[in-house]
Amino acid sequence: RTYTLAWLSHKTAKRVNFESIWNLQGLSPALSNFIDVLCIYAHGHITGPPNGQNVTEWCKKEACWNGFRDTGITVPAAVESELLSRDRDRKNLRNHVLDDQETTEETALITRISAISADSWFALSAWAKDTQSLQPWERSLSFSLGKLARRGKPPSRKQSVQGERIMSEASKLGFRSESDRGES
Repeated sequence: RTYTLAWLSHKTAKRVNFESIWNLQGLSPALSNFIDVLCIYAHGHITGPPNGQNVTEWCKKEACWNGFRDTGITVPAAVESELLSRDRDRKNLRNHVLDDQETTEETALITRISAISADSWFALSAWAKDTQSLQPWERSLSFSLGKLARRGKPPSRKQSVQGERIMSEASKLGFRSESDRGES
């Protein structure tokens, strides 16, 4: 996976639209399929070292990376169309993020999520792991929200939106936070 993602980053000049991936909470079908293809190429390259070298030693060598980096794989048009343009989109993306102001509703959401105790977030993360009820990234975000709460730091808007959704989903699946159980 490391070689696959490094190759993709290198060949696209770091133009993968991570904001789009975040907003979708997943990859587009075109990018997902292309990553699958790249994984096959990377696996073949790494597991076929020259002169019968040890695979684990081969993949650590710069020559291995250089050989894979220069592999003549073409980025499909569907993936290319999803990439940020070389200058305009990056500048617009930065400006959009910097200029974006919180709405009253977003501020209220952040306040609600900030009011949930660190222990509740940690308990949710542990419960989700024990019951396999949530996706790994949701468990991880729950734990991260617990760390933020413990430090007294507010979550971002995106963390708050996902945190509220995760807490709601977990409640539907049977999770009860400390406040739901009447504990303090």
